[in-house]
Amino acid sequence: MTYAQITLQERCTLSTLRQHGYSDRAIARIRDRSPSTLSREVRRNARCSTADWALVESVLCEDFGPEQLVGWCMRFGILRISHVTINRRHRKQLSLKTPEEVYAA
Repeated sequence: MTYAQITLQERCTLSTLRQHGYSDRAIARIRDRSPSTLSREVRRNARCSTADWALVESVLCEDFGPEQLVGWCMRFGILRISHVTINRRHRKQLSLKTPEEVYAA
């Protein structure tokens, strides 16, 4: 098999089959894809759960910076997240607040 990017339709199929309990290898056989291609796709597009973000926010409240938080998570094998993702979410949350809410904090 040669590498070809996964299409949007394949991403939707992958998501549906995973929700129905199919393993990555089973999906790879069904879609005639390499299992490593599918596992890379899943890793690349994994999203943090609400509980993951609650952990991130609680650790950030302990005066950790985003880079320190990422190092801490890696050290203890808790969560795989990038400091860029943390900063992006923080900026998005700030943009949703009024100036009074931002400066009151």
